[in-house]
This record gives sequence, structure tokens and C-alpha cells, in this order.
Amino acid sequence: MKEKMLLCCWTAFLLAACAADPDNTKYYLLSDSNAPDPVCSAQLGTVAMPGYLNKSNIAVQGDGNQLIYANTHRWAEPLSNAVRRQLGACFGNGAQPTIDVSIDHFHGATNGKTVLAGSWRVRGVDPTRAHHDTIEQRQAGYDALVDSQRALIQGLCRRICSDLAQTEPPPHP
Repeated sequence: MKEKMLLCCWTAFLLAACAADPDNTKYYLLSDSNAPDPVCSAQLGTVAMPGYLNKSNIAVQGDGNQLIYANTHRWAEPLSNAVRRQLGACFGNGAQPTIDVSIDHFHGATNGKTVLAGSWRVRGVDPTRAHHDTIEQRQAGYDALVDSQRALIQGLCRRICSDLAQTEPPPHP
């Protein structure tokens, strides 16, 4: 009788384990399979990110100042590494000037908008220049959120490169 009861318990345990929900976690890369072409020649210096982005969970702003971390939608790598790689590729890993970037906000929102706010400067030369950009997601969902975050990083890079081109001295003959 004991053996039969033990066998029933083990069978119930195995059935419960098999019926448990599988891990539905999805992992996202900020970069896509197409490496961006360099927009300008610069060296990426420091990239500072706020502490709230030091999580693997993708962050979304809810009502007011509420921040929601997705349980099953996560970054495949630390977001700071991904931002650094995207900006580095955009700058083409040039030698000079050195650009320091500080990200203050970089997240989606439940209203379908995605925001990037921060600043950048040419090390040792320029004062800090503020940058703020908000775009609408093309559709609902985390894939679209990550696509819009990628677009915002590319927009930041284009802005920096455009400003650099306007302030560079003309070449000497």
C-alpha cells in the first residue's frame, strides 16, 4: 500500500511538473542584424546611464512617474553595453573628437510613446548640449518599443554628427 501511494505521489509530481508553464521570457537586442553605417568620425568616450536602466527587464513608464518593469520581456545584454555599441558604430570609432554621452531617460510608455533624454559634449571643448526626443511606436508591443528605442539612439547619433559638422573648422589648404 505504501509503495502504491508513493508511486501515485511521484506520478502526480511528475504530471504537475510537465504541466507547468514553460518560460515565456523573450530577449531583445537594441542592435539589429544590419550594422549601421558610420555617420561621422568620432571617438565615443563615457556613456552614463541612470540606475533604473541597470536591469535586464525592459522599462515602461505608466501613469505619472510610475515605472513598470516587464517580467517576460528583457534585454539580452546590459542596456548600457548595447547603447555604447550602437553609438560607437555610428561614430565609426574615429580618433577625434571624443564624445561623452549621458542618458537620463530611455524607455517606452503605456501611451505608445518612446523617449530618450540626456546630453552630450565634445570632451574638453564644448559645453554640454541637451538632447530630448520622443517618438510614437509604429504599433503596440515590445518589438515596436525596441525598434523605436533603436531609432532614438540613431537620431541622437545623427544629431551629434550634424552638430559636429557645423562646428568643425574648415580644412586648411
